[in-house]
Amino acid sequence: MRDLITDVDKNEHWVRMGIYVLKLFSANVGVAALIALPIQHTSLATSRIEKDNKLEDQIIITLGKLSTLTASFYAEMLVHLLTEGVGTPINAFMVLAGSIVNELMRVYGNLIA
Repeated sequence: MRDLITDVDKNEHWVRMGIYVLKLFSANVGVAALIALPIQHTSLATSRIEKDNKLEDQIIITLGKLSTLTASFYAEMLVHLLTEGVGTPINAFMVLAGSIVNELMRVYGNLIA
């Protein structure tokens, strides 16, 4: 958990986190689990902070923002690496993903409204 919040202002942090995710991914850890990992870390840290009552709400909010940023980084990195690995340009992938989302919205969109 300490790695999630150490040196986030340095490029080395994001390289280290990227390598960590790639190791997990190559060990067949699912994408959803990887994306949820920083959120789980933040939840654990928040539960410890709330028990100690020593830290301000701002720290809890900052941890939430950091977990969101980290999860977004993992998702973006995996999409780019996978599309490059199979030779599909990212814009072709995005067009395909967009058409799938549009189809899902057409079928299930009325459930949301």
